[in-house]
Amino acid sequence: MKKQGFLLGSAILMFSMLVTKILGLFYKIPLTNILGGEGMSYYSSAYSIFMPVFAISVSGLTTALAKTVSENLSFKRYKNALKIKRISMLFFSLTGLIFTLLTLVIGYPVCVFILHSRDAFLSVAAISPSIFFASVMSVQRGFFEGGRNMLPTCISEIIESVLKVSFGIGGAYLALFMAQNEFEKYGTVFDKAVRSADEIIPTALPYISAFSLLGVALSTGVATVYLFIISRKRSYRISKEQINLDKVTDKRRNIISFLVALAVPVALSSVITTVTSVVDTLTIQPILKGLIDKFGSELSFVKSLSDVDINDIPAFLYGSFTGLALTVFSLVPSLASMLGKSALPNIAHHYARGDREAINRNSQSTVFVTLIISLPAGLGITFFSREILTTLFYGRTAEIDACWQSLSILGIATVFISLTVTSFSLLQSIGKEKVPIYILLGAVVIKLILNIALIRIPFLGVCGAAISTTVFYVVTAVVSTVYYFKTVGCKIDLFDNLIKPLYASANCIMAAIISNNWLINYVSYITSFLISVIISVIIYILSLTILFKINKKNFMCRFLS
Repeated sequence: MKKQGFLLGSAILMFSMLVTKILGLFYKIPLTNILGGEGMSYYSSAYSIFMPVFAISVSGLTTALAKTVSENLSFKRYKNALKIKRISMLFFSLTGLIFTLLTLVIGYPVCVFILHSRDAFLSVAAISPSIFFASVMSVQRGFFEGGRNMLPTCISEIIESVLKVSFGIGGAYLALFMAQNEFEKYGTVFDKAVRSADEIIPTALPYISAFSLLGVALSTGVATVYLFIISRKRSYRISKEQINLDKVTDKRRNIISFLVALAVPVALSSVITTVTSVVDTLTIQPILKGLIDKFGSELSFVKSLSDVDINDIPAFLYGSFTGLALTVFSLVPSLASMLGKSALPNIAHHYARGDREAINRNSQSTVFVTLIISLPAGLGITFFSREILTTLFYGRTAEIDACWQSLSILGIATVFISLTVTSFSLLQSIGKEKVPIYILLGAVVIKLILNIALIRIPFLGVCGAAISTTVFYVVTAVVSTVYYFKTVGCKIDLFDNLIKPLYASANCIMAAIISNNWLINYVSYITSFLISVIISVIIYILSLTILFKINKKNFMCRFLS
């Protein structure tokens, strides 16, 4: 099998994530512009139901397979690695089907009785097949990543993202076309009577969201088929000579038990992480509704949304927060997750062999790259939240006004969520899969308490959810990172890994602020911001280069596996 070191593996995965996130914006931005704040509440409500089920059924698979396969290959147990893949495919495809059906069963009562949004179930039903497809796909990706070959994962993610844009946006416009066509012929929209053309889009919003999410599910299915095809290529398979070296394989029952024991803690960690969105779903709208019932039009956020019906404001604010602010917020942590994916099989390999020096080198490299990416990005989001939202969601003025302050707060959380994702991958690579669960359980309680306490403060409103999310990730990042380095017996180099990137990031942001304030007098708002971003990136790269040349260290040596 083809193998890649930490640098190449990270580069491949981060490239794929960068491409998929850019493509994701091409999906999310037009969709948000179609749905608006109210429509995004259907989309986000569906995801708040879908993601916990998806997390527990899928999220632990790739990690468990990658770690197990990596350990087997490090001891030349090639035949056993193939058996692990075969047994995993049978077992986890079945569990994926079961969880898909479970989502459909529990989705309706949750939408009706808890979220009080019957129409959101359409979106839940549309996205649910993704669970089965992703279960099968995760087994394939885990096997490749365990062999330190990140290319199939990269290509499959790009294919999935390209089709997500095509099918997702195509589905949304198909639903809109069907609604307009039905109105012209019968005066109804999806069998609901409407009085004028102005009511077509508001009435069709649940269906536009559902059709779009059905396109997302189809894109996952196609990516799964691609991985099946590529796994049959000779260059991606273990050779017969390698198989013959392995005479003894583990029992089927032992393989399943071992994988489940690895996957469940990782899945539970992911479930608890998704619970933060569930906490927001269950608290933001009811608390905001209570504030409106108590204070009415006296509230500042009600006054600023004069064009929105007062009864729709809670859903509008929730949809704006989840659809715009959280979309931008999730971009950087996704890159960090790819870094953790690449680090996991490498560190698992060295940990199995007891190579402490290699563990320390890879651990320091992983944290270093996480921080040099997340620090400038997080500070940029904090200081330029309105500019970022205006550039990405131009025309959605009301939604931007509703959530730019929340995004500014979440910019701080960007650094800590990135570090959390990385440290959790590191803990999983050394067999400490259960530790993140305990850390997250404590942090979720803090998140829930702060949501209830802060959102009900009139001048904070939805910003209270952003503050509680930030505290949540500060706690998880600090505790998990400290615990990991103590466990492996390494000492993190704070000066090189934190202080220097922080200083370079400060230079970068200062350059962006100064250039933006000057350029805005001569060019448009968005043009000024984009040029300032380019200038700040150049300053950041120069700052890092100078900082690391001062100590005569080879910058690239940090990435050696």
